[in-house]
Amino acid sequence: MKENRQQEMEGIPEQPPKPKKEDKAKNTLIEEAEFVVFDLETTGLGARFGDEIIEIAGVRIKNGKVVDKFCSLVNPCRPISPGATAVNGITDEMVAGAPKISEVLPAFLEFSKGSVLVAHNTPFDMSFLLEKMKQINYRNFKEEALDTLVLSRKIHSEEKSHSLPSIRRRLNINCESEHRAMGDVAATGEILILFLDVLVKGGVRTLKDLNKFHGGDPYKYVKMYNRMF
Repeated sequence: MKENRQQEMEGIPEQPPKPKKEDKAKNTLIEEAEFVVFDLETTGLGARFGDEIIEIAGVRIKNGKVVDKFCSLVNPCRPISPGATAVNGITDEMVAGAPKISEVLPAFLEFSKGSVLVAHNTPFDMSFLLEKMKQINYRNFKEEALDTLVLSRKIHSEEKSHSLPSIRRRLNINCESEHRAMGDVAATGEILILFLDVLVKGGVRTLKDLNKFHGGDPYKYVKMYNRMF
């Protein structure tokens, strides 16, 4: 304050405060931002009740193009139930030699650093990420992510179904391996690219605009999901 008064007396204009890093990030243009679309395959539906991640995949997208990929099976250190295998096709034999979550999760989080996380039905995937991060004491992480399911409900509000298969059919997007992490991630990535194109043409220019369109607080969907258990 004293320095500001001295500047005024000397005719030096007061310097505006420097914008916070968070403000700079929110003002990033959509075409300059990087997004990591990710998906998990798990042994079940309850992250807080002992179910484990058995596959993690992600694609990094910038300016409408996939610029990097991540994919790894995960050894859950427990048998995979026949029900889970029936859904995703992942067997005990497939994960027997895979790294544990304590190795794979930090590698994935490093891969996604500096990006906007995106998933379809984000609360499910985020609940597993947050639970496993707690278990390995990993704290350097922003607990928020965009949800293509939410975006679909807003962009295609006239449609009744917003499941991943329904959106794929609507947008003519193929999926080479449905219910495997990389197959679903590739399809969700294509969906995100198309959605962002629609939004930018409609006036959504920055991450702040995108966050506002999404609902103002992406993490609230994760909180809502966690309160269910």
